[in-house]
Amino acid sequence: MAAITITRTMMQKLPPLPEGAAKARIFDDRLVGFIAEQRRSTVTFYFRYKDARGRQHEVRLGRLGDVTVDQARRRAEQLKAEVSLGGDPVAEKAKLKSVPTVEEFARDRYLPHVRERQRSAHNVEAVECH
Repeated sequence: MAAITITRTMMQKLPPLPEGAAKARIFDDRLVGFIAEQRRSTVTFYFRYKDARGRQHEVRLGRLGDVTVDQARRRAEQLKAEVSLGGDPVAEKAKLKSVPTVEEFARDRYLPHVRERQRSAHNVEAVECH
């Protein structure tokens, strides 16, 4: 689809998807990388950018109804500024996901350490399990 300005009015007057199409993407002509993806039941906003290595990434901004067109556009502008300054939103999110939960830490790091070094390791495991 050709690039057009994504507005609140335009989102309210979207034509139905053509027969056989699962989705349609609408690219904004004012803000490069701002995308509205229309599916049968909803519209979702995305921001597309390239990282420092030239790889393309997309950040999901939210569904229409959960966020307004204006809120999605403002968030896309913020992300664009962040990327322009050398940031990588997808890499930062992945870094946060890599931090283990307390349960994962206890199971994968703490309990093996305790089993190896303490005589009463079964007591620690019993406390952990209950």
